[in-house]
Amino acid sequence: MAATSEAKDKIRIAEKHTNQVNGLTRSAVRLLKDGHEGTNAYGVFIDRYQRESELREARAAIDKALDLIGATNWPTTADWELF
Repeated sequence: MAATSEAKDKIRIAEKHTNQVNGLTRSAVRLLKDGHEGTNAYGVFIDRYQRESELREARAAIDKALDLIGATNWPTTADWELF
């Protein structure tokens, strides 16, 4: 019975962390895809400082997501079988 409860807890935490990682990933993708103002007629960033800031923010979100993935005690096959 305790093993089943532990497996359920592990799965719930993994689900929560998966949702957090997905949110951080979406945020980073939005920043990388839509954040910058573009380039001028010469193909040079209009505001390189803004783009740099967005890239740093995206990197921070990715780093946080990777840390969360690494820190999560992911369910095993045995956990799923108990669930």
